[in-house]
Amino acid sequence: MSENTHPSPSATSEPVSVRTLTAPTRSEIEELAELFDKYRAHHGEASLRLAHFWQIRDVFVLPTHRRRGVGRALLSSVRAAAIASGALRLVVQTEEDNDPALRLYTGSGYALISGYCSLMLAIRPETRGS
Repeated sequence: MSENTHPSPSATSEPVSVRTLTAPTRSEIEELAELFDKYRAHHGEASLRLAHFWQIRDVFVLPTHRRRGVGRALLSSVRAAAIASGALRLVVQTEEDNDPALRLYTGSGYALISGYCSLMLAIRPETRGS
């Protein structure tokens, strides 16, 4: 179990404690289920469920091997592994102007997710020249 304490932005300035549940008790599981139910209601999703998913961050094929089915074979292999693991879904990420990748992904059955945007927080500054 890990625990982090941060000052609360509330008027009382009481610290907020965050801990990781590694072996939750029955009571904690029931509380989490209630919280998840409220989360589903908040998003209007009666069928929303907890499950793991796989995410592909990048697919790279050497230029000399492109347009030969290598990318499609890689996606197929990852899809089979995700299905075998019981994953709920498989997500692939690329830049919005990467037209060849977008054609590959949509041609392989992936659909654009509308209504979401990705945000990033850099933890370490990039080092240049090393």
